[in-house]
Amino acid sequence: MTKKDMMTTMKTRGLPSSVEVVVPDSTPEKLQVITYELHESEQAELHFVSNVETEVHVHGYDIHFMVYPDQENILTFDLTITGEFEIEDHDSGVEFARLIVKP
Repeated sequence: MTKKDMMTTMKTRGLPSSVEVVVPDSTPEKLQVITYELHESEQAELHFVSNVETEVHVHGYDIHFMVYPDQENILTFDLTITGEFEIEDHDSGVEFARLIVKP
């Protein structure tokens, strides 16, 4: 299976851009890839859905965010850095999504 086969892609635009991100209970079969085209003052709004309490880490932006089951877990931040960034379960170190910010 290729890396591309292991990814699902979501492209978003808008102010703010809103995406639902599922935090898996174990290692996911596919990565969720979230692509933003960076515009001045654009914000990402990630809605994390999780069955477990855990800490999510957005690499590059160095954001640590606690998520909880049966609760709204909304992370909003300014898209100020371009590149590819892992989103992982900080406790297990498992990458479950990838944030791509394009100029």
